[in-house]
Amino acid sequence: MHAWFHFRCNAFLCKSKDSSTGKSTMAIRDRFSKKLTCPQCGNSGFAEASEIDDAKRKNPDFKVDQLPRGFFVQRSSVHQETFMLKCECGRKFPFRSLAEAAAGRD
Repeated sequence: MHAWFHFRCNAFLCKSKDSSTGKSTMAIRDRFSKKLTCPQCGNSGFAEASEIDDAKRKNPDFKVDQLPRGFFVQRSSVHQETFMLKCECGRKFPFRSLAEAAAGRD
């Protein structure tokens, strides 16, 4: 199944803590939509998510702001690849697969 990203020009500033210094800093968060499709039952819809736009950070502070009907958070994480979703049919899968992450580095 192919998933794709629709990026919007909707970035906003947020306050965050630098993990190395413990100081508060301002960071730009990218907001985006992603089409989710369950590989088992075909349930689909768009999720709204955001993360800090700074490639140097080890922690992108990934958050899912809204999930489509029939999808639930199985295990939250600050990384897209380890943020696990669950479809109402019972299938569990990551928000973003490792293959998607590698392909997105082009």
